[in-house]
Amino acid sequence: MHSTSTPDTEQDVTAGFSVIDEKGRVTLPKSVRAALGVHTGSSLAYVVVGKNVLFIPQDERLAELQQQAIQALAEAGLSVDDLLAHLPQAREAVMRESYRPEFLAQLKQMRESAMTGQTETAETTQDERYAPRSATHSSLTCKPNPGFP
Repeated sequence: MHSTSTPDTEQDVTAGFSVIDEKGRVTLPKSVRAALGVHTGSSLAYVVVGKNVLFIPQDERLAELQQQAIQALAEAGLSVDDLLAHLPQAREAVMRESYRPEFLAQLKQMRESAMTGQTETAETTQDERYAPRSATHSSLTCKPNPGFP
């Protein structure tokens, strides 16, 4: 990628071009990385607007979120191990709130069949196994849970 920097009234503007390699990667030159404040291993969010891509450095935001999480855990008197220990119960609660009992029973039956080596019916696809409450499928019918917003 070739780039040029031109001073703007409020900030520097860096422009250039790059070539996508066979794996779909784009190399950002040193001047662009410096302008964005990113380095090897940095996280970049991207937004596609029409036929344009906007890259947004995330290292600062991720660091903020990490600090907020650490602070929230400390204020609650919890450790990461405490959080991980309660994860299975939290996941189960979300499943019960999000899916109807009939669907959960069908899901359990399909999971047990898969673990015993039985094959699923041809009309049940992998997408159907994770159907949300409002989805309707040929072999699974999921009705919204009235208590769920």
